[in-house]
Amino acid sequence: MKTYSIEPASKKSIEIIETWYNEELDRHVQVTDIWRWGRWYITADEKTIDELRGASEGTTLVLSDYDVEFDYVDDGVGRWIDFSGEEDEETEALQEEFEQILDDEGWMGIEDAGWEYEDSETYIHGELILEEVE
Repeated sequence: MKTYSIEPASKKSIEIIETWYNEELDRHVQVTDIWRWGRWYITADEKTIDELRGASEGTTLVLSDYDVEFDYVDDGVGRWIDFSGEEDEETEALQEEFEQILDDEGWMGIEDAGWEYEDSETYIHGELILEEVE
């Protein structure tokens, strides 16, 4: 088995979707961030590396389907926050409050406000750069 770095070939092609749940409100929220650059590492056999190379041909790689080690993401270029349920005044107010807490206090503030992290999905859209690492 060998270790490879995985990076997008094009900027603005990393999408990370995090799902949070608030039991008291019985609501889910998905926070989608788009990043300009990033890198992960994978130690895998040739079959998996060939699979990644195949996924690198202009499609979308679901990176969270693999056992990878996160290195970094850099230069966030977009964020969308989507709440479950109907869009009404309550949802609007909840979204504004969520965004304010996230901007002011970060993820720790979100947890302190009663939201629990549930899941994360990471996608790289387009071609990949796979380089063997020593």
